[in-house]
Amino acid sequence: IERSFTALSRDISTSGICLQHTRATNAKQLIIVLSVPGTKPAKLIVEVVRCRAIGRFYEIAAKFTSRVAEKCEVGTGDPSTP
Repeated sequence: IERSFTALSRDISTSGICLQHTRATNAKQLIIVLSVPGTKPAKLIVEVVRCRAIGRFYEIAAKFTSRVAEKCEVGTGDPSTP
């Protein structure tokens, strides 16, 4: 299990998302939290389909697979928060 991290979304569609981060990931799945001002954050499970170096960053491409159950606690991206 990897620690939570904050990444930038580069591209998003109805089927998936592309993230940019300073480190690669070996994870096969991630739980992501999408926040839009004025709405409740959406917690989604994604399947990582590609992780490759792009210059100084890593592109993590993933497809949406399901939502996280409401009662499941998910980290905030803050390393000091479990």
